[in-house]
Amino acid sequence: MHISTFLSTEAPVAGHRFAYGTLEEDYQGNEIVAKVVFLNDSDQIAGLCTVNISQGEMPSSGDILVAYTSRAFSLLDNQQIVAELKGALTSEARHRAKSVTVGRLSELVGELLIWREKGALPADSNFHYLASLCTEFAMPGDEYQEAERLVVLQALMHARDA
Repeated sequence: MHISTFLSTEAPVAGHRFAYGTLEEDYQGNEIVAKVVFLNDSDQIAGLCTVNISQGEMPSSGDILVAYTSRAFSLLDNQQIVAELKGALTSEARHRAKSVTVGRLSELVGELLIWREKGALPADSNFHYLASLCTEFAMPGDEYQEAERLVVLQALMHARDA
């Protein structure tokens, strides 16, 4: 199953992370009805819904939001599928954190040194932002250690490649 992820920007679920995928498609004349599974990771609700799609199309994030906000779905109790959807969200979160680390490496290294020397970071630091991204995949309470690990690893790789 191909899994897509997205961050909702629409009320009432703005800021919620979703993962979804198509289980099967049922061809009914000119229409195709897709059975779609999704996970709202923010609310920890997994569901199964149907979406009408056209030939060659896939369900969209908009389709998932409509099904979720209108409660036009049944709860999904297949833990294997739920684990697969959660895995996709975790992988996507790790990728975002790594991208931020690579893109802001110089600033993050400087902030890490300040943190180690002074034991505190400015409220608006990039390091706080990186740690907030790490909450999506780190053990509770370990987001700063995970952020530090990412920064140190990327700094070492940068030094090796220099």
